[in-house]
Amino acid sequence: MTEERTLQAPLFAWKGLFLSALVALVLCWPMWLTGSVYVSEDTGSYIRAGQEIWDILLSLLPAGTPEANGTAGTGADAPIADRLQADDEPRFGRSIAYSAFVYPVISFFGPLGLAMAQGMLVVFACLALLDRAALRSRVVLLVGLLALVVLSSLPWRSVYLMPDILGAVIVVFALALTGPFDRLSTWQKITLTLLAAFATATHYGNVPLAAGLLLFVLAGRLVLARLTGAAIVGSLVVVMVAPVTNLAASAVILEKPTATPLRLPILLARSLRDGPAAAYLAEACPEENWTMCAAFGDDVPTSISAFLWDEDGIRSLSAETVDRIRDEEYALLWQVFLTYPLEQSWSLGRNTALQMVRVGQGQMQAYDNMAAYGADGPRAPADVLRSFDPIVEWFTLLSAAALISLLAFARPSAQQVSLVAVLTLALLANAAIFGGLSAPVDRYQARLSWLIPALLILIVAQLTARSRAGRAPELENIGVS
Repeated sequence: MTEERTLQAPLFAWKGLFLSALVALVLCWPMWLTGSVYVSEDTGSYIRAGQEIWDILLSLLPAGTPEANGTAGTGADAPIADRLQADDEPRFGRSIAYSAFVYPVISFFGPLGLAMAQGMLVVFACLALLDRAALRSRVVLLVGLLALVVLSSLPWRSVYLMPDILGAVIVVFALALTGPFDRLSTWQKITLTLLAAFATATHYGNVPLAAGLLLFVLAGRLVLARLTGAAIVGSLVVVMVAPVTNLAASAVILEKPTATPLRLPILLARSLRDGPAAAYLAEACPEENWTMCAAFGDDVPTSISAFLWDEDGIRSLSAETVDRIRDEEYALLWQVFLTYPLEQSWSLGRNTALQMVRVGQGQMQAYDNMAAYGADGPRAPADVLRSFDPIVEWFTLLSAAALISLLAFARPSAQQVSLVAVLTLALLANAAIFGGLSAPVDRYQARLSWLIPALLILIVAQLTARSRAGRAPELENIGVS
């Protein structure tokens, strides 16, 4: 108890876990209200990948154990890579970390349990930013929390059975690194770092987001002569856990170490759709030996869905051919950029700008239950889901306007200005990486947009506490207690 009283972020402790669980339960109100589960077309691939991962892990246990016996018939003595590629069909992987997380959670606790687990992790990480000054403004925090729960994208992203919402933990870590991180206890620093490292590992796109964002924050600390060993080590752990884990897992499972195992060539698909890659291949294929030329000839798909998902796309190719396309993707895109630098840059800028304003609930599919989703059953009515789109969009816009007004008129501290600057950079980087290089869709920006009102609430609470502290001596002088 004494230790908790000395913590600068007192709720980022054991008692905060209970509070986070309670808030996460409330955040599941879209599930309670509609009786639906909210998924993506990709949710099933994460669950299936998770099942395969756990089957593989169990098959690696020593022979004769109950767990190993329970996986009889999996061919544990055969090389895992041979079992995975026995039919020579291409395989496409998802995040190992999120797949391994989602399968046991949804198997034991169902969709509600997964939604609660995701919401709880994010809410608990946010408590690391809630200092003692802000906690003195309880009315502001309670009203703000109510607004977040009802009006922001947070509840919808929490119940969305995808790793999207966990990307916010990376941004919270970066925000903490501007100053609050230094005031955390050793165990709090370790806990926040591990949460951010797990969040980074839940999506391949989170690694460049974390790397760019944390490098920016560390550079700022260096300029201000505030760079510490703990900040450097924490940032390295957050960025490096995912690629190192993927390298080790792919070396064991696929016998081919890679930081992004079995990834979809999404960057190439985006460039094909926008035109530069298609134009380059049309010119280069007669003379160059790109695998794309040999695989598709003059009929290269120029639609993202056609290239990635249709039967005539890359899924029609052999596993070896798809592996070569993956290996050549970055080199091919570099040549595309050198040939069409203006067109490729315009594509990235346009998609980034579109992504910045996409904060609705698109791409969410509502089903009556997971069984209906797995069986491609009828979707649940989406009236409630769609009716909240304008509410979320306007609340986000007004929160951004209020945050800008605070910067202009409320005399915020240098620390608070730093928080807003880092969040702005995070939103831009997120839009560029996920929308600019992939596709501008609601789910990518909505996963972070709720941090705008959340940061607004935090700063208002801090300013309110500062204002009260400034008036306290005056009240004492006139005999007011």
